[in-house]
Amino acid sequence: NRGTGRVSGATVGLDCGPVCFAAVDAGTPVTLTANPDPGSVFSGWAGACAGAGVSTTCQFTMGEGAPVTAIFAAGPARPDAQIRRRTDATWAGAGVYNLTGVGQTRLSTGERQDVLTFLIRVRNEGTKADSYVLSGPGKTNRLSVGYLLGASGATDITAAVMAGTHTTAVLPPGQAAVIRLRVTIGSWAKVGLVTPFLVTARSVSDPTVADVVRARVKVV
Repeated sequence: NRGTGRVSGATVGLDCGPVCFAAVDAGTPVTLTANPDPGSVFSGWAGACAGAGVSTTCQFTMGEGAPVTAIFAAGPARPDAQIRRRTDATWAGAGVYNLTGVGQTRLSTGERQDVLTFLIRVRNEGTKADSYVLSGPGKTNRLSVGYLLGASGATDITAAVMAGTHTTAVLPPGQAAVIRLRVTIGSWAKVGLVTPFLVTARSVSDPTVADVVRARVKVV
């Protein structure tokens, strides 16, 4: 599984994600540092830094066109939270990891008294079995919120999710658990209002590692 991270180089003014470039004069000493994101590990260099092995710091003298690749792999704990509406064919957020919901958001529109349903999935993209604590908000802006276990069924887990105590079963790598977020638009909800609901999946084995999806509801 692929991991994520950043490469920084103070001597050449670098702080980059997947791809970046810097203009550096030939013969300039360069020091680069690999910084894995939470849930990822650094596994080595390629290109001009290949000789540095698995050290997170690489030093070399700039030659003409010296490409460098930092290689990150998934760590032991790696929740991948994803979201979709019932009508969606694909999940938003697969392979996207952050705590803001950017890149893993779905918007649904409805009128007063409508019930809108989002499916939320957390997939184990780590290297070992793990379980995840799911947490999310409750009622706000005259929108009522409920959480149900699974893609179908009537098991209500609202109180546990709102309290941040709902924990999935232990999932082997590659397996996933699903819950539903149901938002009921109240009779007095303000037309035009867009309300975000952020749901967090946090690793039990490493609580510092989490991923967030965002459901957005617009009243029309």
